[in-house]
Amino acid sequence: MESFWTYNPAELLKTLNTSVNGLSNQEAYLRLQQQRSKLRIQKPWVKDFLLLLSQYKNPLILLLVFAVILSTVLGEYSEGIIIFIVLSLTGILGFFQERNAGRAVEKLRLLVHNKSSVKRDGIEKEVYVDEIVPGDIILLNAGDIIAADAYIIEANDLHINESALTGESFPAEKFEGNCTKIAPLSEVTNAVFKGTSVMLPLLYAIETISFSV
Repeated sequence: MESFWTYNPAELLKTLNTSVNGLSNQEAYLRLQQQRSKLRIQKPWVKDFLLLLSQYKNPLILLLVFAVILSTVLGEYSEGIIIFIVLSLTGILGFFQERNAGRAVEKLRLLVHNKSSVKRDGIEKEVYVDEIVPGDIILLNAGDIIAADAYIIEANDLHINESALTGESFPAEKFEGNCTKIAPLSEVTNAVFKGTSVMLPLLYAIETISFSV
């Protein structure tokens, strides 16, 4: 669905097989599993193996590998063994340093794992932003970071900071309703986009249909 903001709410609800009360918990779980299955998530041992191989991409390291091969061909086994041991230790140490650094970054990321309010089975609840699926009804309030591209169902005095997306320094005012033209994102008034943020205090929560994550 390109230019989803040109549709009316009824069409989107039907297309995404959802309602103003949101998805059921079971349906949201099934969609989340389907969404994750489409992502090519590498197994831990595959990631570790590729990380180890990446330690030998340096031209200097490749030159030493060539030196090992050449020493072996010429019968200089002692020199070849010494260079091989140095290469192995260098690669292993670099591998463990990078892997530990990556795990530390992942732990920090989990500490600041953001949540978003959604409506499921007609009840408002908080879920992690990476658990939002197409068809979710998202509730937005002042200061919230938009977790997914979404179509506005209901809004009151809504202004969005879209500077990261459009370069515009002033907040963009958003309204409910459909936009009948295919326009640049900066001119779309009835949709919000992932990564932007709600600027002004609102009297009521904003209801939006999650379109893409």
